[in-house]
Amino acid sequence: MSSPSTPTVPGLPRVPEIHWSECYTLAHEENVRFVYEDFVPIDLEDWWAQQFLAKIENCS
Repeated sequence: MSSPSTPTVPGLPRVPEIHWSECYTLAHEENVRFVYEDFVPIDLEDWWAQQFLAKIENCS
C-alpha cells in the first residue's frame, strides 16, 4: 500500500519512496538561490521563434 506522500497513477508502475538524508552543500545552496532569486521564466515558443527568425536572417 502506498503512503499519502507517494501518489499512484493508474497504468504506471509504483515508484518506491526514496529517503534522502538532509545534506546541504554550498553548491546546493547556490542552485536554490539561483532558482529563487535569479531564474527568469521565458516563453519557449517565443524563444524558438526568435531563434528561427535569426537563422533565416543570417542565411540571407
